[in-house]
Amino acid sequence: MKLIRLYIDCYKSIEHPVRIDVKEPRVLAFIGKNGSGKSNLLKAVRFALAYPMPCDIANKDSVAARYVFDLDDGDRAQIAKALSVDRIGGTLELAARDGKTTMTADARDGDVWRTFENDSKECEFFRRAVRDGGKCYFIDNESALLFGGVRTFSQERVERDFNSISPVAAAIDGFLRDKKLIAADETVRDISDEDRLGDIAAAVNGEFLSRIVPDFDIDEILGYSLKLCGGRLELFVTEAGGKQVPVSETSLGRRWYLTFVIVRRLLRTGDRLFIDEPGAFLHPQAQAELRDELSALARRGVSVFISTHSPYMIPSDWRNIISLSNGKNGTQAKTFDSENELSQEIRKELGELRTTDILFNIAKTIVLVEGVTDEACIKKFSGLLGYDMRHHKIHVCDGESIIQLAYLCIKNQIKFKAIADNDNKYKNDEYVRTHSNYEECIKAMTESDDCIFIGNGSGGELENMFAAEDRKFFHKGKVSRERINAVKSAREVSKKTLDNFRKLFERMGLKKI
Repeated sequence: MKLIRLYIDCYKSIEHPVRIDVKEPRVLAFIGKNGSGKSNLLKAVRFALAYPMPCDIANKDSVAARYVFDLDDGDRAQIAKALSVDRIGGTLELAARDGKTTMTADARDGDVWRTFENDSKECEFFRRAVRDGGKCYFIDNESALLFGGVRTFSQERVERDFNSISPVAAAIDGFLRDKKLIAADETVRDISDEDRLGDIAAAVNGEFLSRIVPDFDIDEILGYSLKLCGGRLELFVTEAGGKQVPVSETSLGRRWYLTFVIVRRLLRTGDRLFIDEPGAFLHPQAQAELRDELSALARRGVSVFISTHSPYMIPSDWRNIISLSNGKNGTQAKTFDSENELSQEIRKELGELRTTDILFNIAKTIVLVEGVTDEACIKKFSGLLGYDMRHHKIHVCDGESIIQLAYLCIKNQIKFKAIADNDNKYKNDEYVRTHSNYEECIKAMTESDDCIFIGNGSGGELENMFAAEDRKFFHKGKVSRERINAVKSAREVSKKTLDNFRKLFERMGLKKI
């Protein structure tokens, strides 16, 4: 029995149902202007998943929600028996409102339902099904900034939402328990022996804090460390010049990011992380790096929910964005059917001059390629050879548009790489006459380090990248996208072909994973 969908029916400004798909882990972003209801929706989803089902609609802070479950054969048999019907279908819905929960399932003779009190055994059964997805964590911006000495507090409170004085303490205590350096019921604050505290500091500094300096801060700081000060441990940051400063005295962004790093180390597959305005204290470069780290969490199986004003925190997948607005009928939610529809929304909100930055998330480099087969090859061979494409977004062009788009990128100083067939430099006279700025475009491309021409001579194209022994990847004289996609291992490809693609990725400036 798995929760696949959630509807927030009512919470503060939310008066109309908002659908939230939770079947697969992803980064789901709520965007919109101030007062649009982003924080309300984030809180509502968080409460519905962390404390499912009780709802008193008279209480303005209570969330009215519906939960949709996918059922396996065992679930269907158990619930059909409870409802006294022969058979039910593949899904079940629960609606929580005014202290009661209504269970609705599709049965042979139409929908059947049953209502029960929120303190009943049935309700507890479904609560457990919601919570089986993992723990819910919330990073609160204000609490994240209050770093002091390592102190103790309610572990239950930490696991609930990280809305505590110093979440670093919970993380350090958890690490020390795993290393058997403190007992299961012990915290760092319980320890007064300075020799033992010194051993704890050495272990935390060597294994826990040693690799958490982000790329955007690598030129500014050397690292973090615990030091014994007056009989207790304090957290310090070592600046590039060697000076050590208490974390509580450093920048808001640095404190916020350190909180995130600590929370990240505690997350496990199936957990859910909620962050209200994750980029509020961070430089745009840092925001872009954080966005990639949130995507990495989703790939690990952690569901991430954020509300944001920042264009640099918007996920690259338009299907993971909900745009909110607030009018006379309360908060209205909008999803998108395409990347183009999202771009239109962004233009409306932020204007033409910012659209390109936002769509490609500032840290992304646009990679222009000629055709879907080129795209398949770039994706496949970068994966086989271990090159990192996370900061690159592939855009497929035809033979004509790649010349124009590359020229526009050069003129507008957009971060890009163009992987063009060499035959673009040898167009016939008729082609040149019908394209008024062809010569200007091709001159700019040949002079730009960001344009890479593949293949040899006037007929140079993608096919020249493949060695003769790799003709199995061709169909009717052209590289077959289907055959490329079917490749599972680098052992299926000749060394010469792999070397050709390796050289291409090195020219593109890709880094190894």
